[in-house]
Amino acid sequence: MENGKPNDQDEARTIVFEDILEFVGGTGLWQVMVMTLAAIGVFQVPLHSLGSAFISGDQQYRCSVPGEISGNADYNPANETVWKNIDRWIPTDNTTGQWKRCSLLTVPGERDSSEIDCESWIYSRSVYLSTIVQDWNLVCSRKWMKSTVQSSYMLGCLVGSMLTGVMSDRYGRRWTICLASLVFFIFNMASSFATTYSVFILLRFLAAIPRGGLYCTLFILCVEVAGTRQRAASGLMINIPFALGMVLLSGLAYFIRSWMVLQLSMSSFGALLLVYWLLLPESPRWLILHGQMERAQQELERAARWNRHQMSPADKLELHYKMEQYRQLELANCKSGSSQLNSAAPKHHQEPDQESMNVSKSFVDKGNRCMKIPACQSLLACPNTICELKRLVDTPHMRNISLAHFINWLIIALCYYGVTFDATRLSSDPYLAIALSGVLEIPAYLGSLWLVTSLGRRRSVLLTHSLTALSLILMLATPHGNLWIRLMLQMIGRFATTASYGIIYLYSSECFPTLLRNLGVGLCGTFEDVGSMTAPYVVDLLGEWHWCVPSVVFITGTVLAALAILQTPETAQTLLPDTVKDVQHRLEFEGKNYDDKTTFVGEALSANTHL
Repeated sequence: MENGKPNDQDEARTIVFEDILEFVGGTGLWQVMVMTLAAIGVFQVPLHSLGSAFISGDQQYRCSVPGEISGNADYNPANETVWKNIDRWIPTDNTTGQWKRCSLLTVPGERDSSEIDCESWIYSRSVYLSTIVQDWNLVCSRKWMKSTVQSSYMLGCLVGSMLTGVMSDRYGRRWTICLASLVFFIFNMASSFATTYSVFILLRFLAAIPRGGLYCTLFILCVEVAGTRQRAASGLMINIPFALGMVLLSGLAYFIRSWMVLQLSMSSFGALLLVYWLLLPESPRWLILHGQMERAQQELERAARWNRHQMSPADKLELHYKMEQYRQLELANCKSGSSQLNSAAPKHHQEPDQESMNVSKSFVDKGNRCMKIPACQSLLACPNTICELKRLVDTPHMRNISLAHFINWLIIALCYYGVTFDATRLSSDPYLAIALSGVLEIPAYLGSLWLVTSLGRRRSVLLTHSLTALSLILMLATPHGNLWIRLMLQMIGRFATTASYGIIYLYSSECFPTLLRNLGVGLCGTFEDVGSMTAPYVVDLLGEWHWCVPSVVFITGTVLAALAILQTPETAQTLLPDTVKDVQHRLEFEGKNYDDKTTFVGEALSANTHL
């Protein structure tokens, strides 16, 4: 301090992005507006991710016998003569005593005669009026094509998670979200009018690519505009619209039994996403770190207006000054190895005088010289994707964090979908089953919010992993006759895994630095897609060896994920890291006690304080 005024070194140490948010009104209507806009996109994700459960829903079917017209014949004809004729043509399965569904007798009435494959089928319309299975005969030898409907969609999500992660970190959150939402809407609408299986699969795949990054990028935006104290609530409450979307999906499907009309109805909600082009803000944090100071100033002044915070011309000058100080701090971090994370004094908002504004200009000049240093190039977007991927594993700290989160996303997705597939069905009614699944997720997300604020992120993940493993172990020890106990234990496991899902999204967004955040979370989403694609095979194929094998796989994976998460830092009540060096400092200082807790903002709270 000189003459009561901050010099450039003192002021640089006091400015963090959370101070800038507080200066424009803190948490208020602006953050609520961003969360509301994000909810519009999030609630649409399950409509298409889980919509295939109804679009390609299982229908009872049988072979069409000579003389029947597929479009007019009944699956269970009331006419006894017609029934007897069907029985003469369709052979009986000796194991089940039911009609075979894929073959006809060459000689009607002769049970010992040879069989031929069916060429057409009659479908039951008791649950669905029409599905893609019925329209394109995705049964018998073509049954694999039904599974491809969902797997191809998840493959598109996998591609999109990688692609949009890079785009968001390089070109911005808003631009990526707006473009992804437009493409998502167009291809979903187009798939409603697909007349062939191959066209439908292609359009679904193309629609899944923007969906793969839309959710993650919206999540990242909500976290980056939230204050430190509100970050957990923002990151976890954004999952509630997903659960509500599941309930909406079941309601739409219940009243709309035709797959084309259902697909069109679900896709029409995508028109709401076009509001992003008008209202969605860019992340001010991202703008500042990428040197777009004028746009950042506009977004922050807009935030102040939404938050009912009046800003005088002098306040606007001070805002510009603080943004410059914040950015130059990160530039200086490249040169000196220091960061705002390892030093912070009490902050006082002061109106900048002419001398202060001159100091700001000197920081800009020094920053321009600093950018000529190779190490400082980390503040700029990498010239290519390989460079950005390399930065995720460049240092031991980043390697540990990346690997731990990749493993956790894969295992959580594997357990989430696997436990669901492996569980005894709550109801034979698919509409009720999806609705109940959505309803159960709401208390899981609310419970996870209480956990992360009480125990911190890392211990919350460990607790939910432990609960998942324990419930599955107890289920294995429960006799087969106690179906309700087994079902209850499986639902506890699913509840815990759902909570893990919400926590890991928040935790990952806080562990990766701003310049790599969307790429890191996007790659986590890629591993998530691998886990969700693997789950059906674990249940169906390994379950044939022994009924307990899938649960053993889930338990083993959960233990591995718990061990991996121990390699990550606690992030509750800490500043979001902006650079790789910030992550390094967080890990170096974690666990140390400080008499003056302002010495390391949020990073060195005593062991008795729940982070």
